[in-house]
Amino acid sequence: MKLNQLPQELLLQIAEDLQSQQDINILCQVSRDLYHILNRQLYLYNIRYHNSNLLQWAALHGSVGVVQTALNYNADVNTTAPISGTKLPNRFASQFCRDLRFELQRDLSNKAGGPLQFSLARGAAPPLALAAGAGYKDVARCLLQNGATADRTGVTGMTPLMMAAQGGHTDVVELLLQNGADFSLRRHGQSRTALELAAEQGHASVLEILLQYGADPNQPSADPALTIAADKGHVHVVQMLLDYGANIQVKSSSGMTALINATDGDHVDVVRLLLQRGQDLESDDFQGVTLLMHAVRLGAVKVSKLLLHLGAEVNGTDENSRTPLWWAVDRRDMDIIHMLIENGAHRAPEDSA
Repeated sequence: MKLNQLPQELLLQIAEDLQSQQDINILCQVSRDLYHILNRQLYLYNIRYHNSNLLQWAALHGSVGVVQTALNYNADVNTTAPISGTKLPNRFASQFCRDLRFELQRDLSNKAGGPLQFSLARGAAPPLALAAGAGYKDVARCLLQNGATADRTGVTGMTPLMMAAQGGHTDVVELLLQNGADFSLRRHGQSRTALELAAEQGHASVLEILLQYGADPNQPSADPALTIAADKGHVHVVQMLLDYGANIQVKSSSGMTALINATDGDHVDVVRLLLQRGQDLESDDFQGVTLLMHAVRLGAVKVSKLLLHLGAEVNGTDENSRTPLWWAVDRRDMDIIHMLIENGAHRAPEDSA
């Protein structure tokens, strides 16, 4: 007698006696008839012995059907079961960034619907966080409709909203906000909010949605959104934050303003914008180092040229009597040295390197 000719009750008993999910899955693939008979058993086995981690698999692959079927069998919608054995879709190519992994789409199979950017917590995370990070709105909606907690985190402390904001998934961000996600939360009570994560990545559309829902651009932080965006050179994000009332004078925990961060990074468009919005051309840090000195000592040629064009003091000194030219000579940066001299810089005896 062929396997698929056995009574259904006996087939179910065989499946129940199998000791691994993989064995049941192999049995399901023998024929279409066996699949229809035993597929339910495969779901139930996963729910019972693997803490419903098939939901994580479905979230990673954008499979609404698997999610809904698992939930129909009472899978734990908020499970944070480990998914170490779950393979990522082939179209994703990964690179690591601190405690997040970003999957940038390389869809060689030309399949539609894959995320352009994928944010995945390296530790165990609930299905909603994984779907949000991947940008699968339909999966996220299904999970929310079936009781997923909007702010549930895994071991990394990343909420679904943080994941979606980091990945630049505007539609998922809005869905989560509509379902009560808290935009003020930080990972493990510290680190960055969803707004700051979006600012860091330059996701202006995500930033705008968060601001429209009431996210505070001036929420106290070690790294405020404005200084982060300026440091990364995201001029449109900087402009949007200022338009929504961000304090242009805000400083990071290291004492850096947005203007100094942009200067240090040679982000000339951001520097120009901040100066147009009222920042002082001759502003300095706690050591008396002016913008021009910051630009010169880091080799920021474009910003140095802009500052000189706008009339920055070329012979100003810091608290140690060092001039911009002193810094340029110290760096042996001939392009900037010539630029400074052409704009009236002179070397005092104490400026010698």
